[in-house]
Amino acid sequence: MRTGTARAVDRGILLATTLCLAGNQYDFPSKAFWQAIAANRPYFVIVLIALVSVFGAFPPFESLSQRIRVERRVAMRQQILTGNWVTGQIMSFHGARLYY
Repeated sequence: MRTGTARAVDRGILLATTLCLAGNQYDFPSKAFWQAIAANRPYFVIVLIALVSVFGAFPPFESLSQRIRVERRVAMRQQILTGNWVTGQIMSFHGARLYY
């Protein structure tokens, strides 16, 4: 996943959970709707708050995407420095999508 896509997913989840919390607070679209959702789930609001805090403070998909990109760079540099390049490996890296 590209960093921009991962950032959009993180922000989308953050926006959706924030809107759910606001809707719950102001009974939008109706109070019966939120009571039906939270009837047997007393942990519902706590889960939404946890999601907002996790995706707001530590964007997991974006950080995972950046970590994978750095690991790819390091692996390629190690291959170059050790001199283990053969024609087949060069062709396989050429066909792979590497993001810099």
